[in-house]
Amino acid sequence: NKMNGFEIINRKDGLSESLFNIAEILYGQRMYESSIAYCYLSLYLNKQNYINYYLIAQSYQVLGKNIKAVKALKEIPLSSYLGWNAYLKLADLEMNINNFDKAEKLIKKLNTFSPNRVDAFYKLGELKHIEKKYEDAIDHFRTAISLIEKPQKKDWYLFYSRGMSYERSKKWENAEKDFLLALKLSPDQPLVLNYLGYTWIDFGINLDEAENLIKKAVKLRPNDGYFVDSLGWAYYRKGEYKRAVNELEKAVSLVPYDPIINDHLGDALFRAGYKNEAIYQWKRALLYNPDEELKAIIKLKLNKGL
Repeated sequence: NKMNGFEIINRKDGLSESLFNIAEILYGQRMYESSIAYCYLSLYLNKQNYINYYLIAQSYQVLGKNIKAVKALKEIPLSSYLGWNAYLKLADLEMNINNFDKAEKLIKKLNTFSPNRVDAFYKLGELKHIEKKYEDAIDHFRTAISLIEKPQKKDWYLFYSRGMSYERSKKWENAEKDFLLALKLSPDQPLVLNYLGYTWIDFGINLDEAENLIKKAVKLRPNDGYFVDSLGWAYYRKGEYKRAVNELEKAVSLVPYDPIINDHLGDALFRAGYKNEAIYQWKRALLYNPDEELKAIIKLKLNKGL
């Protein structure tokens, strides 16, 4: 009759819950519009069956209607059993549509509601990292980590996230320590394996170890184009250009519109002796809106080669 603050008191509440169960099944079958309709039928019978709003938001998010998803989540009170997760999801959605100030206010409201929670400080760190305010991000990640008595396997993502902010703020020694600690906590995390391996490759250090890390990441996620790109780039930096071309062609087939991956393939083709193909690939990379720094490098390569 009672679970996590939700009660079924009368028949209408029971019917409301049954309709929600149907909505959940429809969501699982990717019938998102139908799922939304059943959620609203459920809410008609019980306005306090807040989990419907959560499922409605998820459906709208999948459909690319983030503003409607935000509106649905705002119907869930913070004091309800779903409130905390709803506010975290609200913050994510606001970040997705670049409403960073709104996202920060939501997270700070969580901190006021329940201070000293790891996930709230982590979310603040994530927000600041997206805003490229890396020093602020590091501070928030540091606070989140300080709230853990002893890091467990599940805490790997905190060190990984702080490591990324350290790396972006040019503090590689600190970043490397965090990545290695994240791997110590959870050795099979492909994100950490790839990030550390790729960065080592980019710095031209620990090349064999980096290759092994990336191969492990690719084995765990063989259809991730970014991981395959890292492996191709590892071969490129080791001078194995034909192997690099093979992997980077796979990466481009998995992520066709990424300017960095297309640029990497252009470099590998040029070094492997396929200069016309390299020029085509660099021109293709320019079509996919590279940042100004990469754009300038590609244009220089188109004029002078490597």
